[in-house]
Amino acid sequence: MEVNFYKEMIGQLIQARKNKSISQESLNAMLGVTDGQINKWECGARLPSSFNLMCWCNALGLKINLESINE
Repeated sequence: MEVNFYKEMIGQLIQARKNKSISQESLNAMLGVTDGQINKWECGARLPSSFNLMCWCNALGLKINLESINE
């Protein structure tokens, strides 16, 4: 379940990055992460921490909304 959450969220972040014409390299610099880190997150080789996920969203002008789900 956690992996699906990350895949969906990262897919939206990739689309937002591309829509804003921001390169992975530029986003690495904006977040202060090592070269290639965004690529690792986007291709699923690594998962970002919750802090880095929040920073990634902020850098793209997005926010994370939590909603209650009925199971």
